[in-house]
Amino acid sequence: MAGRKFEFGRDIIGRATVRFDYDPRMVAAIKRLVPSHHRSYDPDTKVWAFSWWYQEDVKQAFIRIEMDDEFAASEGYAHQQRQQARTSASNAPVALVDAFTSLFQLLPPGLAPKARTALVRALHPDTGGDLEAAKALNIAWDRVGEAVAA
Repeated sequence: MAGRKFEFGRDIIGRATVRFDYDPRMVAAIKRLVPSHHRSYDPDTKVWAFSWWYQEDVKQAFIRIEMDDEFAASEGYAHQQRQQARTSASNAPVALVDAFTSLFQLLPPGLAPKARTALVRALHPDTGGDLEAAKALNIAWDRVGEAVAA
């Protein structure tokens, strides 16, 4: 299995086989893609066998798992996460950010945090609110929150 975490083959009756170091995601992929009556596992040889027509789907799933591992291990993953965070924040409508910033600055001290809490509840996507408006609210609070929360 040089270079790869898995090795495909055929058994003597023509079924596809795969051997790999234990990875619960790979086991889950086999169980998700191959019905139980079309697969078997031999604990002595540590080989999964299944009907040949599932081989390509299983192979593609294994390759995706392997690629995810390689990408996550690379510096590129951390960089992508930082880029996505910056892009998400910069996509918030500027007019909304400015409006929320002005609102927080105009409210009497002590009332701004309560207003923010109410707005978060109303605008949060998990409660049916608008994602862009919630982003704008968070950016505005990041700008002035400490100053107006006193």
